[in-house]
This record gives sequence, C-alpha cells and structure tokens, in this order.
Amino acid sequence: MQKFGRSKQQVMAMAEHMGQNFASVGLPYKFTDQSLVGNTFNAHRVTSYAYTKGGATMQDTLVEELFQNYFAEEKFMNDPAVLVAAAVKAGMPENEAKQVVADAKVFAVETRAELQHARDLNVRGVPYFVITGKNGSKAISGAQDPSVFITAIQRVS
Repeated sequence: MQKFGRSKQQVMAMAEHMGQNFASVGLPYKFTDQSLVGNTFNAHRVTSYAYTKGGATMQDTLVEELFQNYFAEEKFMNDPAVLVAAAVKAGMPENEAKQVVADAKVFAVETRAELQHARDLNVRGVPYFVITGKNGSKAISGAQDPSVFITAIQRVS
C-alpha cells in the first residue's frame, strides 16, 4: 500500500487485475495481503552478475525462478535466502551466490546504470523487453502471448 500510495482495497483490486492478466497467458499468480513488495535492487544485481558468469541462459533461468518465487509463491524478492536459492537453481555455485548476495558492492555500479537506462525508457514494471533489429526496436511490457513477440521480431527484423 505504501509503495503504490493506495488503500488496501485498491491494491487488492490491482492484484486481481494482474491475476487476470497472468491467467490470460497461462501464468500462475498469487497476491494476498501477506505478499511483500520491496526494493528489487539486489535481485537486479544478482541477475546482472549471473549474465557475466553464465550468459543469457543463466540469467534467463534466474529471472524465471525469481518471477516464479515472487509472482506465484509470494516470496520476498529481497530475501537473501530467496536470491541465493534462485541463483543456485540457475547454475551458480552456492558459495559464489552467497558472496554476490551478501556483498552489496558487487555489480552495484552496473546495476544502477541499467536501472537508469530503464527509467530513461519509462519502464514501470516487469517483465519488460526491448527487441531491437535493423528496422528499429519494439518495447513489450508485461506478460504477453507469444504471438506478440513473434510480431515484434518480424517488424524489427
């Protein structure tokens, strides 16, 4: 309620709308008055770091796990245990994952730059995709049907 500046009833209505959006594309979604919404900077840091260690595959796997944890299981995105477990599931060695999560300086500068770029693009939520090709770029926000991505790729290719 504090994050969105809305009443409990308004936030729960937002959650209901989000649940409908998720259901329309076959994704699980759970949001109750027990859900915790908080700063995602550390999740962004770990995600950026994962890319340097395992490329797009590790990063994608990590993001999928974090989304599952947050959107379907109501796990707190800034919980160090959640971040470590997701990184390990994505293929990062546990001791390395623990170090990255515990050290707030790891990838902090890079992550701040990435988040500033997102603000420059007027990103307001996740997931958010920018597909770039020789004919320009296309931004896609939120959970979407695969056909939306196919059309976007075709338009910018």
